[in-house]
Amino acid sequence: MEKHPSLEARCREYQTFLVTDRGLSPITAYMRMVNVRRLLGKWRTLNPTVEQVRATRDEHVLAGYDRDYVRNIVLSFASYGDFIGADLRVKPPSKQKPPLPRFLTEAEVQAFLFAIDSIRDRAIFGLLAYSGLRVSECCHLRREDVNFQARTIAVRYGKGGKSSEIPVARPALDAVSAYLRSDQRNEKSPMLFHAPNGKALSTQRIRVLARRYGQRAGLIKRVSPHMFRHALATNLLGKGCPLPFVQRQLRHSKIETTMRYLHLNDTMLKENYDRFVPNY
Repeated sequence: MEKHPSLEARCREYQTFLVTDRGLSPITAYMRMVNVRRLLGKWRTLNPTVEQVRATRDEHVLAGYDRDYVRNIVLSFASYGDFIGADLRVKPPSKQKPPLPRFLTEAEVQAFLFAIDSIRDRAIFGLLAYSGLRVSECCHLRREDVNFQARTIAVRYGKGGKSSEIPVARPALDAVSAYLRSDQRNEKSPMLFHAPNGKALSTQRIRVLARRYGQRAGLIKRVSPHMFRHALATNLLGKGCPLPFVQRQLRHSKIETTMRYLHLNDTMLKENYDRFVPNY
């Protein structure tokens, strides 16, 4: 179905409402707008009913969709209801116990990067692998956010709207530098990684590229961009990096979140036990 102009206008207004009235980060507001736009287009209405939201929630749960994804849809329509003056609140599905993160080993990351034949894509996945960025954060990087001299990148709209600055290894910066030299004809776009129209590259596009290069590298795992974040955390801890430093690099608000990666590295656990066990 072709998107109706009034649908696009309504969704832009809703996105602005989330940022200005609700104080959500631009990334979170955009994700909620995308949820609403997709289903409003499917339902062919700008004024859905609470019954439609409830039925969609139940259909997604029965179909086996990730419950956090379904919760985001429910929350998106709750705030959309506030925006249009309607009660669209339904009970979100119960939270699942988070599974242990899926990650790539150091050798798998090397094989993946070696399989990339695009200068731009090598810069994208080099940054993901060495920085621990979330894919949405990577998509919203601007050229000015990369500081080659200080070897840092500025994350302006992180999770929860937080901004921070994190270090990045030289190989990733070298890949970005090579990409920027090749991208001089598009230097008018402020976005670091952009589509042909100059707008930010979509997260979905990077997910497609991750699967493609993972298959080309011969990896059995179904590769997703977030696995590079998990890989960085697991491999840093495996090399003995202190937990608080990994927490800072990944920008976890709670150290308990970072501690989940300890369960993925039995070798590190044994080595540290042997190192610190008392000699009675």
